[in-house]
Amino acid sequence: MSPLSHDPRTGNRIAAVFVSIVLSICAISAVLRHTSFEKPIFWDTKVYSGAMQALAHNENPYAKGVLVKYDVPAAYNFTSPPIVRSAFVQIENFGLRSVVLVIIKILCALSMVVTPYLAWKIFRSSDGNDYTEFALAFTAYHALFAFGGTVAGDTGNYGTIFNMGIMAAVWWGSSRHKWLPFHVIVCLATATKPFYAAMWIIPVLYRDFNFRQALTGSVFLAVSLCSYIYYYVFDNAVFSAWLDGLSTQLILYADHGRNLYGAVIDLLPGTGNGPLPMIAQLAMNALLLFFAFRNNLDSRQKLALLMITATFLNPRVMVYDASLAAVPVMLLASALFGRIPSRVFRQCAALAILFFCSLLTLRSVNILHMGLCFALTVIAVSAGTIYRTSEKRNGKHFSRATF
Repeated sequence: MSPLSHDPRTGNRIAAVFVSIVLSICAISAVLRHTSFEKPIFWDTKVYSGAMQALAHNENPYAKGVLVKYDVPAAYNFTSPPIVRSAFVQIENFGLRSVVLVIIKILCALSMVVTPYLAWKIFRSSDGNDYTEFALAFTAYHALFAFGGTVAGDTGNYGTIFNMGIMAAVWWGSSRHKWLPFHVIVCLATATKPFYAAMWIIPVLYRDFNFRQALTGSVFLAVSLCSYIYYYVFDNAVFSAWLDGLSTQLILYADHGRNLYGAVIDLLPGTGNGPLPMIAQLAMNALLLFFAFRNNLDSRQKLALLMITATFLNPRVMVYDASLAAVPVMLLASALFGRIPSRVFRQCAALAILFFCSLLTLRSVNILHMGLCFALTVIAVSAGTIYRTSEKRNGKHFSRATF
């Protein structure tokens, strides 16, 4: 055993230096994003503001070029479902646009601390150093998946607020076995962004298949789908405009997300209009679900794997969406370093490797394709976790590490 493992203070000091370096890089990246790349801070709130102003003038916020008149950059489009559009109409009618946008900005800023704190609360060990483990979780949230947590905070996207709420609901449900708040927040989130429905696998599969949670989730899923059905049946013009706006974002601006779906389209030109990208994504989803259905994991491993799977079931996952999986990925990856006796050093090693790979995906470096790297990372970590638990059952030395 390494001498360092006998002195936790040494490990904590080394971790503090490592965390300081990584967070400094995150801060520099954020500054460059808003200077060299001229990306405005809270850029999605500008889209929301433009959409509200367009609606106030009886214009279609989904139509190409409409938001440019309201100082929204041409590359940004309004793609939220019709129920969000209706909410924006009411916000504008009551003169609350500025108030709502300020609230969104404040909550997004708070999420940069609250969300990683909740992730640490969910997965923290009972015998570890609280300060050091929180610092590593905080760093993983902000550094991994191309600075996912940092981007989540400064994008101004209301999805960041839902992510914070979902993380809080997962902490409440997993620690107190009360999942009703989770069902409520995911129902609201799904009504505004359909891919959030994948989150329902967490209470359903946590601690084996739970029929009661499956039934409850089905009811709330049906409620969230009512908003889409309503507009499809009673206001089809708005529903069709929303779909047209999504198509514009996907086809004209090639905004395919950061998953295997987008990677196939980018790396194999000409496949965008064919079935191959979705077939590849569905195959990946099936593999992740196969891992999630395994019952040979302890509760923390299972929950981490479920959060990763739920996040990446979304074919068009964005960087700020992927941040939800950052801490679980780092913790599961750290458990694969079974020959390192110190938990802190295992987490530092996993974070260093994952962060290095993430840096190679940045536009300014462009060595690895971002979507492909993200997909392969979650597959490798999930598969490694399953293999590790199989080794544990066989009593082999490799399995003794936990996160």
